[in-house]
Amino acid sequence: MNPWILSTLVVAAIVVYALYRARGFDRPLAAFQPPEPSHAAPWRSDPALRPLFLEGLPDDVPADFLDPGGAGQAERMWVRLDRKSGEGAYEGTLLNAPKALRSVHEGDRVQVRIVAGTPVPAGAPADRATR
Repeated sequence: MNPWILSTLVVAAIVVYALYRARGFDRPLAAFQPPEPSHAAPWRSDPALRPLFLEGLPDDVPADFLDPGGAGQAERMWVRLDRKSGEGAYEGTLLNAPKALRSVHEGDRVQVRIVAGTPVPAGAPADRATR
């Protein structure tokens, strides 16, 4: 094989692999595995959240997170709920990385609060949500 072609293929493979890793595709799919069944999960019976659960993922809900320094921009992300933290409020783990927000990161503890008249709960970092 022509050495120029071979070196071009090697460089292309390195670039593709670097992009693959940068996008997070090399991470395990643990965040997307169904949670262990827990029949004591109060959010599963909350009528405001029930329509938001995907089949087989009864602990994952979408939530809108506002950019605290932005012009009211919201970003919708997925949260895996794991405990109740108040009336109409639950805590969990952020499952995906935000595209624009800098106030939360994938894997952060967050709180979601049911807000009347909105299609999905409002989200905030767990440490700031209780202040």
